[in-house]
Amino acid sequence: MYNIINLLKDRSLNDRAIWFNRVLTHGDINEEEYEEIISKYSQTSKEIIDMLVIIYTDSNTALIRDYHNSLALEERSFLNHKNIEEYNNSMNNSLKLFENNIDNIYKVDTTNITLNETALLIADNIINIMRVKYINNFINKYYN
Repeated sequence: MYNIINLLKDRSLNDRAIWFNRVLTHGDINEEEYEEIISKYSQTSKEIIDMLVIIYTDSNTALIRDYHNSLALEERSFLNHKNIEEYNNSMNNSLKLFENNIDNIYKVDTTNITLNETALLIADNIINIMRVKYINNFINKYYN
């Protein structure tokens, strides 16, 4: 009936692309395997994603936030500066893939902004995309 935007906060699809880039960088898979895996994600992204929001921060801020939100203060075995930087680098490496397959990408550096500011920035962008979609649906329904 109507082509309505569906918004789900689901990291699985594009987060996997980022992690596979990291695996490629570490030499655990070769370029051919990587391209085969990524082609599946690319097609699915084209079909189902209206907007991709990428939130990120620097490694120091990520660790500070993690410690503030945790009951345990011991050093993390996986969440550390090196791994966060590698993840951020793989995310940046994956941007071209995302840009080729998703029409609307909004990248938010949360290093110096609050959770509320982040939410407001994202909501503002979602509203703009929804407005365009609803106007296009209206035009298609009543004028085409």
